[in-house]
Amino acid sequence: ATDGIGRFTAELLAKEGCEVIIHGRAERKIKHWMGVFYHDFPGCRIDGFEADLSLMKEVREFASLVSSRYPVIHGILHNAATMDGDYKGEKKLTKEDLEHTMAVNALAPFLLTSLLMPNLRASGAGRVIF
Repeated sequence: ATDGIGRFTAELLAKEGCEVIIHGRAERKIKHWMGVFYHDFPGCRIDGFEADLSLMKEVREFASLVSSRYPVIHGILHNAATMDGDYKGEKKLTKEDLEHTMAVNALAPFLLTSLLMPNLRASGAGRVIF
């Protein structure tokens, strides 16, 4: 949520007074946008987490932190995506030997949603958007 659709959506939700959780790969960008939100939307409730979604170990750690801090989650917007590798059919592998694009675009959202499902169910009407 530090770029593009995710950042824009987080901004809209913060304007509406929603409690917002943002994610990014770079701590400095997360802190920057949290500062912008606090400045632009005084009193907003926002939290930020750093994780590399190409690494399932980090996805699990991210989910564990979010789950422990937020027993009730009303929605998740999955918008992180990549098109790594090249058009010659060469694939880029993660440190966990997963195909990078597949890890970020499919495996991470599935794993994160699965791990946070109890928190989504606790809302009574949790939603997941891909």
